Amino acid sequence: MMAWQPWFDMKNIPNESYSKHGIYRIRLSTPEGKAIGVPRIGGVDDDGILSIGRSGFRSAKTNRSLGTRLWEFLHKAHSSAYTYGLATKSLVLLPAFAGHCLWASIQEIPDDEIAVVEAKALRKYFDQYLELPPYNGAFPGR
Repeated sequence: MMAWQPWFDMKNIPNESYSKHGIYRIRLSTPEGKAIGVPRIGGVDDDGILSIGRSGFRSAKTNRSLGTRLWEFLHKAHSSAYTYGLATKSLVLLPAFAGHCLWASIQEIPDDEIAVVEAKALRKYFDQYLELPPYNGAFPGR
């Protein structure tokens, strides 16, 4: 599996991510980029992961890049972003999450490996925390 690229503030999605395809992680962070831990059944996720997802495929009709998928989340045009948006009203009232930001990290992956790598990343998270990230609804290919 390829390495995760450095975290970046989703308010400043790097332009080059709009030409890349693969998987992404979205996390809760302070404005400075420090992860905010999220309590899970299996312990505290110190990385604060909210969602793990994937882009479309270069060869597909929609061809949605990593940058596009992150933009969709940020602008609530993504299914998990809708749920996050509902939760935000309460999150801002909790001292541990007040003033939080969303940061992301990506992995560029060849089209034929994207779905498998996403499933492995979700399985790894599940195995560690006994549940999916808060804004993932199901295992891919379940």
